[in-house]
Amino acid sequence: MKRLSAAALIGAALVFPAALSAGPANSSERSLRGLRGQVAAATVALPELSCAGAVAVSRGQVVTTAHCVPEDADEVTVVLGDGETLQATIDHLDREHDLALLHLPREVQVKPLELASNLPKRGDRVLFVGRTDRPSRTQVVRIDKLAPCPSLPDVSNALFTSVTARPGDSGAPLVDSQARIVGLIHGGARCQIAVPTTPLVKVVSGAEPAQPGSSVTFHVTTDPAGGGGHFGPFKWQKTKDGFQFEFHFNWNWDSTKKP
Repeated sequence: MKRLSAAALIGAALVFPAALSAGPANSSERSLRGLRGQVAAATVALPELSCAGAVAVSRGQVVTTAHCVPEDADEVTVVLGDGETLQATIDHLDREHDLALLHLPREVQVKPLELASNLPKRGDRVLFVGRTDRPSRTQVVRIDKLAPCPSLPDVSNALFTSVTARPGDSGAPLVDSQARIVGLIHGGARCQIAVPTTPLVKVVSGAEPAQPGSSVTFHVTTDPAGGGGHFGPFKWQKTKDGFQFEFHFNWNWDSTKKP
């Protein structure tokens, strides 16, 4: 029987545990990469500001970052993965946390992603796919830390990651192994900083009121003789000082009809 030297035994002892420890990590990465098709199908483009987003929670909703929504916009153009273009209204717009929730005009044939109810932890692995309307490299990335970010002064737990994204990936989701969105790409030198999506969980569940960003139009008829009135659009927007209100009033009256 061939004897192993002491050095060989020590080497084997060092290599064997390393191989064991690599197993779960590789399994986790395979699990995440297995979600690539679902994440890619749910990812949409927002061409007006060259951004991304994702169908989430329901087939009629899209989440994205607030800086991907033009100022004073009533609607946002959304391009689905198959190239179809839809006009979405703004259900929730939170500039402070850089989060937006859009409402599509109809349900789409895409399996929506869920939103994670808890923040990821330092060291967690998540999946990044990015924009699918241009060449993109799928990445399994690491959450390096949760910390304040100069461009997000009201967010104490921005996600600093190892992702290498690029301009145009803003709003693209970072997804955990259960196909839940934990963050959306915000920016940074390599676009490696993401905003956590946990504040949206209370909004979509109804536990917290939405911060509207779209217009609401009221149609009012008050003349019993058949005249009509149009009141709207009435628009409101949350600002750092409170709320800003704006409305346009247009009244049409048919003077030929008498009571």
